[in-house]
Amino acid sequence: MKKSKFYRVAVAGATTDGRIIEASWIQQMAKNYDPNTYTALANIEHIRGISPSSEFGNYAKVLGLKAQEDDINGQKKWCLYAQLEAFDNLIELHGKKQKLFNSIEVNPSFADTNEAYLVGIAFTDTPASLGTQIMEFASKNPEANPFTSKKQHKDNLFTAAEEVDLQFEDSTDPETEAKGLFSKVLGWLKPQQEEQDNKNKGQFKEVSDSLEAIAKTFGESQTKVQKVENEFSELKTKHSKLEQDFTDLKAKLEVEENPGTPPAPENTGNFSEQIEC
Repeated sequence: MKKSKFYRVAVAGATTDGRIIEASWIQQMAKNYDPNTYTALANIEHIRGISPSSEFGNYAKVLGLKAQEDDINGQKKWCLYAQLEAFDNLIELHGKKQKLFNSIEVNPSFADTNEAYLVGIAFTDTPASLGTQIMEFASKNPEANPFTSKKQHKDNLFTAAEEVDLQFEDSTDPETEAKGLFSKVLGWLKPQQEEQDNKNKGQFKEVSDSLEAIAKTFGESQTKVQKVENEFSELKTKHSKLEQDFTDLKAKLEVEENPGTPPAPENTGNFSEQIEC
C-alpha cells in the first residue's frame, strides 16, 4: 500500500461558488474527520462512477486530516492538509502528470453535528483561476450549474482547485512497522550495549572467580563436616554397643551363683557347737 505525505488541499478565505471557506470549517474538518464515521474518497472531476472499471471510479481514500496556520503571501491563514491511501490508478495518473489540481467537497453542516466535514476530493485539470470563474457563474445561474448533479448534498460546496504535488511513500502494516522500529532502536543501542558488555565481561569474571572460590571453600567445609558427622555416628554406635554389653553382663552376674564359694552354715543359735577342737 502506498500513502501520500500530508499535502495542502484547502486554504481559509478561498472563494468557491460565492461562499468563502471559513477558518472554523478548516479546523472542524480536521477535528471531526474519522474514516469510521464517513470515509472521504477521491475521484476525477467530482464525478462518482458506477462501474469499478470506469475512469470515474475511486482513486484514493482519505486517511487523515490536519489543520495548521501557514504564511501565505505575508498573511497567516488556516490550511487543511490531507493524507491519502493512493490506489494504483492515482499513482499511474500522477506519473503521467495528469489531473494535477485538487478540489475538495465540503459539507458545512454534516449530519447532526452542525459542523463542517470533508466528504470528497477530486483531481482535475481546471486551475483555480478558471475554476473560480466557473463556480461564480454557476452560483449566479443555478439552472445552468454544472456542479449540482455532482454534489453529494445540495448544500455542499466545491473549492476551486489548487495545484498539488503529491509525494508517495510505501506503507506497511502496524506489526511490520513495529518490527522495523524495534530493529532501528536495537541498532541505535548496539554500540552502547557492546561497550557495556565489555565492561560487564570484566566485572562478570571477577564475580565468577569469587563465586568459584566461595564454592570451593564451601565444598571443602562440607566435606569436613560430613567426615566429623560420620566419625561421631561411629562413636555413638560403639558407645551404644558397649553400654548394651555392660548391661547384659551385669544382669548375668546378678543371676549366676559363684561355684568356688561354699554355702553359709545354718545358724542354730549355739556358737560353741560349731567349733571343733
